[in-house]
Amino acid sequence: MDTTTALLTRSLFIIALSSTVCRSMETKTILTPSGKMMGLKVDISALNSFVYQFRRIPYAKPPIGDLRFAKPQPMGPWSDTLNATFFGPNCMQTILNPDSPLLPNKRLSEDCLVLNVYVPPNTAESSKKPVMLYIHGGSYVEGTGMFYDGSYLSIHGDQIIVTINYRLGIWGFLTTADSHCPGNFGLWDQRLAIQWTKNNIQAFGGDPDLITIFGESAGGFSVGIHSISPINKGLFKRAMSHSGTANSFFAVAEKSFAKLSQVGTGILLKCLDVENSVKFLECMRAKSSEELLDASVRIADIVFSDKHQLHYALPLAPVVDGEFITDNPAKILNDPSSPGMQFFRSLDFVDGDVNSEGSLIFQEPLYSFQKPNNFNFSKEIPYRILCDDVIETFVKEFFHSNKTLKDIVCARYKSPSGDGVDQSRLAVDIYSDLFFFTPGVLTLNAHAGGAGSTYQWLLSRMSRFGFGYPYPEWFTGAGHAGEIAFLFGIERWPDTVPIDKTLAEEMMSYWSNFARTGDPNQGLSVKVQWPEYDVHSRRYISLNATISSEEALFKDRVGFWASVLPKE
Repeated sequence: MDTTTALLTRSLFIIALSSTVCRSMETKTILTPSGKMMGLKVDISALNSFVYQFRRIPYAKPPIGDLRFAKPQPMGPWSDTLNATFFGPNCMQTILNPDSPLLPNKRLSEDCLVLNVYVPPNTAESSKKPVMLYIHGGSYVEGTGMFYDGSYLSIHGDQIIVTINYRLGIWGFLTTADSHCPGNFGLWDQRLAIQWTKNNIQAFGGDPDLITIFGESAGGFSVGIHSISPINKGLFKRAMSHSGTANSFFAVAEKSFAKLSQVGTGILLKCLDVENSVKFLECMRAKSSEELLDASVRIADIVFSDKHQLHYALPLAPVVDGEFITDNPAKILNDPSSPGMQFFRSLDFVDGDVNSEGSLIFQEPLYSFQKPNNFNFSKEIPYRILCDDVIETFVKEFFHSNKTLKDIVCARYKSPSGDGVDQSRLAVDIYSDLFFFTPGVLTLNAHAGGAGSTYQWLLSRMSRFGFGYPYPEWFTGAGHAGEIAFLFGIERWPDTVPIDKTLAEEMMSYWSNFARTGDPNQGLSVKVQWPEYDVHSRRYISLNATISSEEALFKDRVGFWASVLPKE
């Protein structure tokens, strides 16, 4: 039995999505260039409407056997009707919340390169509706497309929403730093998913020339990388980075650190011939999925669970490979004549953050660091921890152990009053400033003035949807990923207050308008005009209970880091 036939005839696991259950099992069959597929009509009672969901669509051959640790190969057409009424498995990972009702399929598989398409009512093949393709986050080691219900954004904006899976952890980002295993396979998966969408989306009623890619955290980093990679020319028209741009220290791994991950993986799996890439890969391809998952998890644990020394550099992430990522992203963004910058400035682009991105500090490595170092960040993050451990690590890993810089940064983020609440909030600020706000502003500055439009947003509305919730009493603002629920169905929570529902509607209107026209103000009605970004005023939209137009996001804080961040 060939791969395609096996894929189409494997056992069906019909799983209901808790918040958008469709009892009628009414289906719709369409013919795409890849073949026929049968999707499911799903009633969205909160919006008094429905969508057609086409789930678990394979865009690549299963990346197993010789295709493990290799670029994905296009799936090719199938002959039978694909049953696209149920969600496919998760790519290999540790699922942090397996009981979540937002995760309708808990199964793990290496055969996971699938995507989901959400189609609003009154859509025909000739409709040519805008298309928004979402790339999920999760530090490049976790996450899944099905977690993000595109039904609400699809209905609200009358557009096609696509969510995708891509390989994670060592499957997606292991590298031997040579042609045998150059890495970045997760990025190549994403690119192939975008290609599949461009080639097939017209059959769903979408416009292949009106594709916007957007993503959050590792998905935002990925969007940033795609946007400066000229190999993507013609695949999409617009891009929106949430909480992450290509020039962040978290977006791309240093080659030395990536090599260390390869060596560590080899030791854990007894694939010790790491200098002979052919033999190393033969050994790795002979391992079971379970053995590889254990190694992938342990590599992260070794890095992030050291109770005596903090580490922040990601062990498994994209690398400069000379093909997908041609150079250090910061260097590309500082060279207006580079092909990457020319492509980037041809796109319409939006970047944005929540105002307390640093809620990420509540996770590893600082979480395991609390008990042996006698502090509890639910009460406060002491200055001694911030300066002598957190800042010390930042400077060591990202600034070549520059002691002078460490002293300057410690002084800047020391509470003048010595108040524990103020000091803890400054700890959140430094994480936000260094890894998110400043790289974002530098990216926007590089983009502004080109052929494409440029916009920036900041969400400050605190909710239970951000990372780190329930927050410490001293915490303020919106936590990392806090904007996601406002775009992917805040209506699903019956106790959501009217203010948040209104904010969600406004945000979905801005996002939908941008996808349709390149201008977030044109199309669906919005109450506050979102000003275009320029390098002089640096205007942006502030998203809160009251929406307003503001200027120069955290000017002094961003200005300081912009002066010290490396430009190549």
